[in-house]
Amino acid sequence: MSFIGNVLGILITLAVGYLIFKKYKPHTVLLAAGLLLLLASQLLGIKPIFPPDESTGFILFDAFEALKNSTAKNVAAIGMIIMSAGGYAEYMNHIGAGEAMVRLCVAPLKKIGSPYLVLALAYTIGQILNIFIPSAAGLAVLLMATIYPILTALGVSRLSAVSVIATTACLDLGPASGATNIASETSAIDTMVYFVKYQMSVAVPIILVITAVHFMIQKRADKALTAESPVQAGKKQPDTQHSVPACYALLPVIPLILLMVFNDFVVKSVSMNVVTAMLISLCISMILEIFVKRSPKETCKGIQAFFNGMGKQFATTVTLIIAAELFSNGLQAIGLINTIIEGARNMGFGAVPMTVIMVIIISATAFVTGSGNAAFLSFSAVVPAISQSFGVDAVVLCLSMQLAAGIARSMSPVASCVIAPAAYAEVAPMEVAKRTFVPMLAGIIVLLVCDFIFFL
Repeated sequence: MSFIGNVLGILITLAVGYLIFKKYKPHTVLLAAGLLLLLASQLLGIKPIFPPDESTGFILFDAFEALKNSTAKNVAAIGMIIMSAGGYAEYMNHIGAGEAMVRLCVAPLKKIGSPYLVLALAYTIGQILNIFIPSAAGLAVLLMATIYPILTALGVSRLSAVSVIATTACLDLGPASGATNIASETSAIDTMVYFVKYQMSVAVPIILVITAVHFMIQKRADKALTAESPVQAGKKQPDTQHSVPACYALLPVIPLILLMVFNDFVVKSVSMNVVTAMLISLCISMILEIFVKRSPKETCKGIQAFFNGMGKQFATTVTLIIAAELFSNGLQAIGLINTIIEGARNMGFGAVPMTVIMVIIISATAFVTGSGNAAFLSFSAVVPAISQSFGVDAVVLCLSMQLAAGIARSMSPVASCVIAPAAYAEVAPMEVAKRTFVPMLAGIIVLLVCDFIFFL
């Protein structure tokens, strides 16, 4: 039965990848695949969905009971973190603070003489902005409305500008990121410890290398293009600017400041979690809005943007987490994960080869699906088993998988962070993906090298 289970697991996994590549809704595909795997596992006698004393008494009900348990667990824990972060980001966009921050950061770029140096630095600044604006597609849209016209006006091609902007969130850094919180939760460590001690250790060299590679690749590629009018390239500039005070640019940073101060590294006597930091920051922002707009009624109405953002995150990210966890549980129940682990152990794989294999699997999944979250979430639940079997620190494996998923997503022609800016600039997503491939590949290589040097 184990052979049949493995074959079935492989076929269903391939079907999942194919359907997501064909732009079927990942939530539905992962959910259906997870339920099917759980049912098949019990019907084939491999592993029951629940022990007899926990079963509902009917196999079909057991499958949906497993879905209920996954929903309750994720909404109460990681779901609240992701929803609060998403709600705060939505409120920042609503009051214009996100755009104010972007404008403040990109203004110095106008004073630099070299267009391609500006282009490369735009990636660096965009990656820093990603810490405070965790949505890859959202950040790309903001940068298209702000820095894209600057880049094209300096003489950079539309394709180069879009290619850099599409990769600005490739590392998915910071405590506001859903994937970061999932990784820290899976690794059983504090979110800020994961961000400061682990993410930043490898992020700095990766950012430096990607910045340098972007400079060389985009400059060289542009030489092969025909002359392009900067005016024509930058003509589309939607009116998305908000008239807000310059101090609004600091509002997106408040949650990070709170988390950076009240943690095990600085002020140990006071604890702070992501949800609390977001709520405190929301309160501060609303008080400032009252003073600026002098309309408490309008300010109170604006909080709906926060709740809308929470709902949006539940409808997209949190439900994806639930579906991906069910799919992962199904793969484990059917025995496919254990077979992979045992096969790797029998081949003599250790911590280093297994980390490389997981990075390759995650990267391929993210590239095909265009979703870093779907790729990482589909396999994050198996991290503890792999960690225990191969002696890999769970946090190192999570770090490698999470960052690799984000990097690979940024070179996928079906990723939203590629499609959205490409559509805005009227260039083909596939052409953008070709331009991002080498910088992102360099990022994955540096990621693995840093893992080996620092942690393995």
